Amino acid sequence: MTIQFKNLFTTPVTDVSKGKFLGKVGGTTERVIEYLNDKLSKEFRLPSSTIEKLCSRVDEVVCNSFDSYVRRDLQLKDSLIIRVIGYNYNERLFLQIADNGLGFENRKKGELFYYHPETDICDKSNGPYIGGVGRGILDLIQAGEESGFTVHFKNGKKVGASLIIAFADTTDSKEEVI
Repeated sequence: MTIQFKNLFTTPVTDVSKGKFLGKVGGTTERVIEYLNDKLSKEFRLPSSTIEKLCSRVDEVVCNSFDSYVRRDLQLKDSLIIRVIGYNYNERLFLQIADNGLGFENRKKGELFYYHPETDICDKSNGPYIGGVGRGILDLIQAGEESGFTVHFKNGKKVGASLIIAFADTTDSKEEVI
């Protein structure tokens, strides 16, 4: 595996109010999307249409990370950490977006899986949350089907979850690259 880019986006807990913490999602989302736009075009040289479809749905991924993190007990000086890694493995490009939230409750730690809305949905009825109930993830999966990337998920071995996107071979692409 060859890492082509990686970055950490941290959002510190400065108040244990879940509502105030969730209010920070906009700035984090903008930073992640700006970073992905840059790296996916310069490092991965993906077609602009693929980058647009992916980045237009990343906000839901970040919202889900925030929602997962606030299900924990918020502690001052802790931070939500969103890790973005782009890598090449067996001559195929991958993008991983991971967080240190609670992960998928109905899945084993360390398990790689496809998302199924009927089993992987998170109960968001008992508190302030900003994400929905899986529609954004389904939109991302559909965008992948249209643009030639596949979407997988994996629970962390200790905490969090990862979204892993595997891109189709783009070496024969005739589309203009940003």
